[in-house]
Amino acid sequence: MGMPKVLVCGGGFAGVEAAYKLARTGKVEVTLVDPKDYFELNFITPRAIVDRDVAQNYVVYKFEDMDNIGRFVQAKVVELTDDSATLSNGETISFDYAIIASGSTYADPIFKGIVPSAEERLKELEAKYTAIREAKTLVIAGGHYVGCETAAEFSELPTKPKVTIVQSHCALMDASPAKTQQYVKDFMEKRGVEVLLDHRMDIDENGVYSHNGKALDPQPDLVFWATGFKTNNDYVRKGLGDDVMNKANAVMVDEFLRVKGHPKIFALGDANDVAEYKLAYLAYQHGDLTCRNILRLIADPNGALTAWKPFGGFPMFYLTLGKKKGVLVAKETKHIGWVPTSILGMIAKSKMTGKALGIKVGVPPSVST
Repeated sequence: MGMPKVLVCGGGFAGVEAAYKLARTGKVEVTLVDPKDYFELNFITPRAIVDRDVAQNYVVYKFEDMDNIGRFVQAKVVELTDDSATLSNGETISFDYAIIASGSTYADPIFKGIVPSAEERLKELEAKYTAIREAKTLVIAGGHYVGCETAAEFSELPTKPKVTIVQSHCALMDASPAKTQQYVKDFMEKRGVEVLLDHRMDIDENGVYSHNGKALDPQPDLVFWATGFKTNNDYVRKGLGDDVMNKANAVMVDEFLRVKGHPKIFALGDANDVAEYKLAYLAYQHGDLTCRNILRLIADPNGALTAWKPFGGFPMFYLTLGKKKGVLVAKETKHIGWVPTSILGMIAKSKMTGKALGIKVGVPPSVST
């Protein structure tokens, strides 16, 4: 009898962490499936599109360069059942346990790559970097994490373009404490960013941009859509049925992150319905917890599992605002200054990549651009 087989659907933070931790035990046969050939550190993309060095050295990592994540298959999962998955390349993979970690697709693909190869993604980032440097007017639609971080990066550009952030709600970062909302708004306005609240951006069939039904004049050189994401869970619905999905197309899970009614399948990160911010560091922790729970099930199918505590048991988020400023909110307390930027650097350069995942951080990916 061979080793237990674990299928990991998706190579984002949750999927790669789970695959790496499982594979390095030598006790599990791991297969990681992703339609791209690279892992992307997408939470630093707002910095990457204004900083060529960051884009070329810190964002994209080919799966083949990772020390040990099991067998990698570049394909899409088109259907998932309780014991097998059908892939877009025609392959069928059987498994003992599966992890749904297929993440989400952003409204604007510049913020999270969908192109299949690392070479294409790096060229895409380089092209956007050049376009930003040439632009006179930049508009960001959406005033949550990605939108605010992008606007802050644009405010520090040496070319000094006119920057506008358009938010359909009454405040930037509207799900955060009121003091945080005000701080972020004040930060933007002090740096010359125009903030339009209770405004909705649209584009018509002729490519004309408008907000609240009024055409922008002049029309912006570039628009960035930071208006949320869509889960990549259609294959789950196809194989496991509508009863495991909620109205937002998220997979419903129990306290152990197992798909309800399917105890050998777990759903992590953006894919699941856990009521918490969908952030990289939490997805990473989902992967770590699920690795430990699967190993416990392998050792004892009736063994006790560890439950996930929303936010990892410590509600917090951090928002970087350019290279030197940021906001860290922990249990509703606002901390401002160098802390969030330091956290970003620490995570990007070690904790969630190098030591944890076997990635050589700061070394250009083995691609030709």
